[in-house]
Amino acid sequence: MTIDEYKFYLLSEIAALRQQQPSPSAFATATELLDALAQASTSPRRHGQPKGNGTRFREFIRRYMGPRYTSFLYASGKQDLPEQMYAILRCGLVHTRSLTPTPALNGKPSDGRENSILIAGDGVHLAPVTAAPYDAALFVFDPFIADIEAALRRVFRNALRESGLRALLERHIRDHRPARGLPVPIPYIDLAALSGTTFTHSASGCF
Repeated sequence: MTIDEYKFYLLSEIAALRQQQPSPSAFATATELLDALAQASTSPRRHGQPKGNGTRFREFIRRYMGPRYTSFLYASGKQDLPEQMYAILRCGLVHTRSLTPTPALNGKPSDGRENSILIAGDGVHLAPVTAAPYDAALFVFDPFIADIEAALRRVFRNALRESGLRALLERHIRDHRPARGLPVPIPYIDLAALSGTTFTHSASGCF
């Protein structure tokens, strides 16, 4: 798969996401796309030391998602929306279907704060919500998806002139081939007998 093919693969995923009704599951899928982009376009190491997934996710938000995400100011005075996105959306919603932050693996308190992010189907995206008990940023589905698409396009546009970014994308595509639908029908394999279903995906799209 080439970089251009990977770009259009991700754009097709976003197009499919736009067809979904706003829901916790749809927001979780959007966040998974963000996480995949972060893994594809940020370096896994700094000064020879490995970087955690959280560090890479927050780096991606700050570099590619635009100034509204980095400049959002909570009523408490905190300016840490990227940290809240990782703790609440990526770790909370994706892994536990909850907007409650999960404890860090090392037992330390999470950076996330309960009631720091609310999700909705309509409203003003990134509007502050300060009615008790909330000190939150409101995430509205359609504008959030539009911002993810804009970030995606920014990544691939930058890769045209940044050899380091291009190398990161090429390595990610090589090491993490995206799941793609298998051709149907496949005459020499009874998929139903193998799996009980004809919904079958693989990394390469073929056996």
